[in-house]
Amino acid sequence: MKYHDEFNSSRMRNTLGGNIRKYRMLRGWTQKELAEQTNKSESAIRNYELGNRVPDQETVESISQALSLKSDYLYAPNPENCSSAFNILQRFESLYGLVPKMVDGDLHLVFVPPSEDSNVANPIDKYVLKQNLLRWCQIRDSFKSGEYSEDDYYTWLLSDGVVKNAFSDFKGYPLPLEDKIENEKTRRGWGLYPSPVYDEDNNLILPLPEDEKPTE
Repeated sequence: MKYHDEFNSSRMRNTLGGNIRKYRMLRGWTQKELAEQTNKSESAIRNYELGNRVPDQETVESISQALSLKSDYLYAPNPENCSSAFNILQRFESLYGLVPKMVDGDLHLVFVPPSEDSNVANPIDKYVLKQNLLRWCQIRDSFKSGEYSEDDYYTWLLSDGVVKNAFSDFKGYPLPLEDKIENEKTRRGWGLYPSPVYDEDNNLILPLPEDEKPTE
């Protein structure tokens, strides 16, 4: 237990300090300027950022106000806290292009279209996440239809990729063709090894570049 507590305490210090540094730099401030805004010494700010010291709650609130942030942004994300979970979802817009949208009167989380990928931090990660969610959707649909038991479903949630389970061979619903094409174009733009893109009928839609085609 002591090791666990020390590990989590160290991780909290490093995350909190790292976030203070990150958002300070996003504001374009020096440690001295943040210290002046919070009535702290420059060395105190430096030690917070290095994880040598942990600021108390009052200091965290003071720092977050100076940086015009919710204090939740300075802590490690906690999905079990509603406010923190909401902040996590907000970050998904810039990280993965996942945003809220009303569809026929219902609230959905949807990915922005490929035409908006320039606003996404890493478009490849966006498509990887989308493929993972499509697989989850297929697995959950199979469970909800009664084909698989609750034990099967929760075993998958806890151990997928660790031990073989009832859903290990599920590939997920196919990624839309437009997304496949944009994903592959992004991969090639980053210099990654290219792959051809086929539609559902196995028609070649995006061939390999000429210089990557195998020689006969």
